[in-house]
Amino acid sequence: MPLVRYWLSVFKIPYKVLFPSILFFCCIGTYSVNSSLNDVARRRHPSASMGYMFMRLSLDPAPLMLGFILGPDARGELPSIAACSAGAASPPS
Repeated sequence: MPLVRYWLSVFKIPYKVLFPSILFFCCIGTYSVNSSLNDVARRRHPSASMGYMFMRLSLDPAPLMLGFILGPDARGELPSIAACSAGAASPPS
C-alpha cells in the first residue's frame, strides 16, 4: 500500500474546497462525453432536487448515489441473477 499516505492527505482538504471541486470535475466529465451543456443540465437538476429532498427529510443520501451508480448494471444483470437463484429472494442457507 505505497499510496495510502497520499490518499489520506485528501482528508486534510477542507470540505468547502473539496466538494465544489468534485462537482466541477463531475460536470466536466459529463460535458466531455457528448460536448453538450444540455447533458450537464439533465444530470444536475434531478440529482440536486433528490438531494435537497433527502436533506429536508433527514435521510441518508448514500442509497441514492448507490442507486444512480449501480442501477443500470443491476437492471442488466437481474435476469441472470434470477436464473441462477431459481427465483429465490435470498441466498440458500
